[in-house]
Parts: sequence; C-alpha cells; structure tokens
Amino acid sequence: MRGLREAEPLFDETAGLEVLRDTVEQLDALVEKFALIAETAAHPHVALGAVKGQLSAIEKRLSLQQQLGLLPADIGLYRQSLELQEVIDVVGDVLRRYDKTGAIADELLRRLDCRSTPRQDSQWDLPAEYAWLEDELP
Repeated sequence: MRGLREAEPLFDETAGLEVLRDTVEQLDALVEKFALIAETAAHPHVALGAVKGQLSAIEKRLSLQQQLGLLPADIGLYRQSLELQEVIDVVGDVLRRYDKTGAIADELLRRLDCRSTPRQDSQWDLPAEYAWLEDELP
C-alpha cells in the first residue's frame, strides 16, 4: 500500500481539470444530441424523453459549473451583489463630484463602519477588505 501511495499522487491537478473540462463538453454534446432527437422523433413520447434528457444534462452542467465556481451558487444573491455594486459606483461618482472636503465621505464611511480613523490629507484608511475602494475614492 505504501508503495502505491508513493508511486502515484492522490490528485493530479492537470488531469483533474481535464476530466472536468471533458465532462462539461460531454454534457454539452448530450444537450445537442437530445435536441436533435427531440426535433426528429416520430413519436411524441420519444421527443418528450429527449427533452427531459436535455433538461437533465443542462441541470447537471449548471450544477458542475456552480461547484467549480464558474457560476454563482445563488443567482438571486449574485443579482443583489451586482445591484449593490451599481449603488456603490453611483455613490462613489457623487462623492468624487461634490464632496471636495471629504466630510460627506468621512461621515458615510463612519456610519458604515468602514474605517476607524477620519481621512487625513486625502488618504483613506480603509481595512483590507475595502482596499478596492481606494481606486474609487478621490
């Protein structure tokens, strides 16, 4: 047993990614095959079965893509995240345009508890998780 462990790694990252890529491609091919069967089937029950197979393959592909992080696991939360980013962009635009002293930005960030010290000399003291804001703020 020990010799087997030493001879072969438990997980080959490159091979694993290739297997996942192949699986997604196979699911895509199944979706296409089921679509063709559904379109050309002479019997309605065969067409219905093909549509069900197509739906199942699509669901499996989406699930795999979600597990791989290629798609969000919760589309509703993803949509909310996009909307929140739009709000942040608008607020950032308004602050850059009208908040020449930084007082409004200071108050807003203080109330949101985004940083612990007030702005000094146009420097933002943001926690690491808000570092992306530095590019957005004046």
